[in-house]
Amino acid sequence: MTHDTTATPGTGDQRAGLACAACGADLRAAQDAVVTGGTPAAQLLACPGPCAELLTGDPQGLPQAPTPLAIRIGRHEGWSW
Repeated sequence: MTHDTTATPGTGDQRAGLACAACGADLRAAQDAVVTGGTPAAQLLACPGPCAELLTGDPQGLPQAPTPLAIRIGRHEGWSW
């Protein structure tokens, strides 16, 4: 089975990696968000377990580390790095 890792979820928070791409849960306080798709500049993240499995077929998501939260927030708020 192949998974489309370029699909864009509905909300700005989801596109910024600040909310789960599957259930919409706020990931700002989550310590264990996992990468489920996107690009290095705009990762899609999800809760580990059922949400990640729904999006990738693996409850641990893709084998890459999420972009640090401060950078995701900064990109979402338009900060210049």
